[in-house]
Amino acid sequence: MRALASCLLALGLLVGCAGELPRRGAADKPSELIPASRFFANRESNYGYRLSPDGTKVGWIAAHQNRSTIFFRSLDARQPTILDTHSSRSIFGFRWAQDSRHVLYVQDRDGDENFRVYLADTEAPIDTPVDLTPWPSSRSGIHRVLRTDPAHVIIASNRRDRSIFDLYRVSLATREASLIAENPGDVTQWMTDQDGTLRARLRRSGTGQSLEVVGAGTWRAIRTLADLGSDFLPTVAQHIRSFRRVKVERGRTLWEITARDAQYFDKQDEIVVREPQMTFYLADGQRRARVSGLEGRLVLAGHELRSLTLRGDVTVKLDDLEVQTGEATYDRARDLITSPGPVRLHGRTLDVSGRGMEVDVTPQHVRLLDEVRTVLRSNAASS
Repeated sequence: MRALASCLLALGLLVGCAGELPRRGAADKPSELIPASRFFANRESNYGYRLSPDGTKVGWIAAHQNRSTIFFRSLDARQPTILDTHSSRSIFGFRWAQDSRHVLYVQDRDGDENFRVYLADTEAPIDTPVDLTPWPSSRSGIHRVLRTDPAHVIIASNRRDRSIFDLYRVSLATREASLIAENPGDVTQWMTDQDGTLRARLRRSGTGQSLEVVGAGTWRAIRTLADLGSDFLPTVAQHIRSFRRVKVERGRTLWEITARDAQYFDKQDEIVVREPQMTFYLADGQRRARVSGLEGRLVLAGHELRSLTLRGDVTVKLDDLEVQTGEATYDRARDLITSPGPVRLHGRTLDVSGRGMEVDVTPQHVRLLDEVRTVLRSNAASS
């Protein structure tokens, strides 16, 4: 009975406390929904500033009409111009064409992620951009704007096979595309230089990737930087410590160049060396001649040495003679060392100073050209 009474008492308290729920009046309206764009869109954002190759224009990405697009202006102008892409889709990056007039960008349609490459004219910003890759059901991207060929651009596309990307050289005027690198099925990345020459590729290999470089139409695998060779390495990577270069002909060493370090400049066919020393091995196999300095510059003709110029505390050693000067150049074709400036020559019994010098390396003949002054150190007077 006590349990029943307790239940009845609790039920009564609940009923007594209950009131009528509030009702929405006819005049009440649902709360206004907040657009999601207010949480994610920043209409004040701008980024991706790029100068045109000729340095006269600047372009960037900013918001316009609820999308991101390309803004640009001349450096002497105050107000920017907005590029009309004739699309509601956003653009998140662009590249200047080499002519500094056109811009290149990628854009898909309705979110299908089949990106195409477009060319727009900054001198006609309201004109419809040109679709350079009107290839259905494919994805394309800008691989390289060519420094030496403003009429073309290199584009990566999977138009041939949806699972892999090839490289095409595409005309900006006619949209004609030429295949320049066909993917064998496992290439994950192509590498070209600034002129568009195919240099290397990354291929899937087991659980990782392997690097290959191309030369004379043949691909070869690379495991170390030394395997790349001086013809492939970019300037910044061609810094070699403990440099050594030897010329051997018919089994005999003709000369050897060593240096503390060296840096290749492949476009100029030059090597800059620090603390270089060049040793000449003369025909008799016994005698040697040496020239050294604080720094030097080797000029090449293909794989052959054309000349070596040394500067700073230059020393030429020929048998018991030592010649000191500030700058000297070895001409390989003439087998001749020359110096245009002041020269001091030290021998066992004499000191000679002058201006201008020529040294025939093989016969070891030394000529001072002007202002010659000789001091004999054994009972001789100045001459």
